[in-house]
This record gives sequence, structure tokens and C-alpha cells, in this order.
Amino acid sequence: MQRFLVFFSILLLAASCASKRYAKKAKEFEKAGLYQDAAAYYYKSVSKNEKNVEAKLGLRKNGQKVLEEKLSAFHTSHKNSNHQEAVHAYLEAEGYYNKVKAVGVELYIPRKYENYYEESEKIYLEKLYAEGVNELERENYDKAYRVFDEIRSIDASYKDVDEKFIVARYQPLYERGNDQLENGLYRSAYHTFGQVIEGAGNYKQSLNLRKEALDKGTIDILVPGFYSLNYRTRNDEAAFTNNLKGALNKLDNPFIKLMD
Repeated sequence: MQRFLVFFSILLLAASCASKRYAKKAKEFEKAGLYQDAAAYYYKSVSKNEKNVEAKLGLRKNGQKVLEEKLSAFHTSHKNSNHQEAVHAYLEAEGYYNKVKAVGVELYIPRKYENYYEESEKIYLEKLYAEGVNELERENYDKAYRVFDEIRSIDASYKDVDEKFIVARYQPLYERGNDQLENGLYRSAYHTFGQVIEGAGNYKQSLNLRKEALDKGTIDILVPGFYSLNYRTRNDEAAFTNNLKGALNKLDNPFIKLMD
């Protein structure tokens, strides 16, 4: 216990020293008017020691300037009706806000920017969704997947985006599995439907199709019990039989079925 306390004390001391070094570097950047670099080093300082009040004040001051710069870029895109850029610019600003908040420093986003973002998000997501549905109808699954994946990254609860995402992502695999099943590639089909099930559950009866592939691809192996009239070798022959069964079981192959 004593060793642990000594080790823990050393870690705290090292973190405190690192925090002071980063804070000192941040001050130099701040004096030079380089608020982005200053904010980055104040953040490192606070990350090392959240009790460093001076570093937290420095992060709040310089971090707010960084945040305002990001919000300004967002606002410009919003005013120019470049809603794609606006959405991603705001999400970047929000991400920075959350990053700083995680170390105990609260910045400020004026409510007006939240309202602007809601406008841009609504327009951009409607456009994206329509594009994704169009690609899905044309069976351009890769393009549809990328579109719905982006929508989910912005608003995971938007309309039925999860359902559309699953179709775009797993329909090609499902179709591949069916082709493999029809062409007698039972083991390939089994593993393909396994991928579908892992990501999308029982998508279009994939569980039954995987079972069908397993049933059709299974090989029955008969392992006879070796039996000798010589009682002295019977134990060895029984051991051989058990070892053979054990070796086959270790293959962990679902397509091998042992029969006595």
C-alpha cells in the first residue's frame, strides 16, 4: 500500500510539473497574439492538472476566441446558403466546445448560432435524404451507404435513416449470399449470411438461409470405434479413436458432423 501511495504521488507530481510547463508555453503564445496555439497549450496544461486555475482561465479566454472563429466560419457558410459547409463547420465548433468542456472549462455559444444551425441542418438533411433514397432505388448501394452514413453522423434519429442504412449496407451482402447458395457455394454462403446477421439481425430471413447453407454443406464423418481381439491393445485403440474425434472437434468447423 505504501509503495502504491509513493508511486501515485510521483505521478501527481509529474503531471503537475507538465501542467506548469504547458501553461508557461501557452503564456508565451498568448503574449505573441497566437491565441490558437495558446488555447492548445492551455488545454494540454488543464488536461494534466484540472486544478491549475491559471491554465483554466487562460483556456477559457483563448478557447473562446478559437470557438468564435469557428462559429464565424459557420455563419458565413450559412449566410451564403452553403448548408453542407455550414453543418460541418458548426459540428466542428460544437466538437471543440465539448472537448474543452470535458476538462472543466465552459465556453459560450450564442443561441442565434444554434438557430442558424437548425435551419442549415434541416435543409441539408432533406437534400441528403432525397439523394440517398434515389441512389437506393437505383441500387447504387455504395453511394446510398455513404449518404445515409453521413446523415446518421449528423442526426442518428432522422426519419427512417437506420432502416435505409441497413438496406444500403447489407442488401449487397444478402444478394451475394443468395447467389452463393444457388450456385452450391454453401460454405461461402454460410459466412456471408453470418456477416449480414452480425450487422442486421435476421435481415430478410438470413437466419434460415444460413441454416440452409449449413445443412446443405455439412459433411458427415463416420468415426468407427477400433476394436481388437487382442485385449492388450484395446485401450490404445480406444485412445486413438478419442484422439481422432478430439482433433476433428478442434477444427471448429460447423460443416463437419461426427457420427459414431
